[in-house]
Amino acid sequence: MENINEDKLKSVLAEKLKLYRNKNQEMTAEMADISKDTISKIERGITIPNTITLLKLCRALKITPNQLLEGLYEDENEINADKSGELLKDFEMLIKNYKIQ
Repeated sequence: MENINEDKLKSVLAEKLKLYRNKNQEMTAEMADISKDTISKIERGITIPNTITLLKLCRALKITPNQLLEGLYEDENEINADKSGELLKDFEMLIKNYKIQ
């Protein structure tokens, strides 16, 4: 699996969150039990959410992490239901490497 580029990750998360969010930021934040500011920062490509926030967003949006991260890899065949665990491990490693909160 190729390395994850931080800028690409921010861009994909921003794009997909906007795509899947069918409520306003405030309502989505409430459903996910996170701050509206967090959603705003993700959508503007300022921050990368930690794993817990990512999973809360997925639950609130009723999507999988794969759906939220689709487009991260050049070869989309790499992302499928069997690779969800690997994708989350990559995501957690990126968070640790960049000390993202």
